[in-house]
Amino acid sequence: MRFSLLCLAVAILLLCACRDEKSVPKTDAQRMEDVRRIAGVIEQYREKTGHYPYAENWENVEPNMVAIPIGVFLSSKQLPAEYRYPPGGRTGAIFTYKEFLEYLRKVLGRALTLPEDDRDPREWVPYQFAFDGRNYFVSAHLTQPNEFTRPVGGAHKYQVGSIGSAKAKVRAYSEIKP
Repeated sequence: MRFSLLCLAVAILLLCACRDEKSVPKTDAQRMEDVRRIAGVIEQYREKTGHYPYAENWENVEPNMVAIPIGVFLSSKQLPAEYRYPPGGRTGAIFTYKEFLEYLRKVLGRALTLPEDDRDPREWVPYQFAFDGRNYFVSAHLTQPNEFTRPVGGAHKYQVGSIGSAKAKVRAYSEIKP
């Protein structure tokens, strides 16, 4: 009897330990918090280096050349082809979640983690980081509208950046930081 109870207790502990915490989808509020947290990491990077991630892309640009915008899709899931390259007719560099995380860890430390979108990128646009040489933007597509979102492709885009725009519904990080 004692052995059976012990086996039952061990089985329950194993089930609890193996339960996938990511199986419960994030709420829109959690996604908004993830965007704020990612923007906070970008600001930490700036505090340590004096510039935003990938700013070196705009240093010493050769004559008659231009620096290209940087984009990162923050999902460790396999991305469809349309997220691995700039859209047709546009230039830019697209980095993976893993590449971005490694880039940030060189400055902020190996223990750094970033929130990532838990949805299937074939159905939802993953979290995004974009940098244009001066300003950055972090965004997530939400399921429901709110006062801080704008409609984009059947979803509601929530965006935080180094600058804000009431018209474009982009919140400046400096207005929302904890």
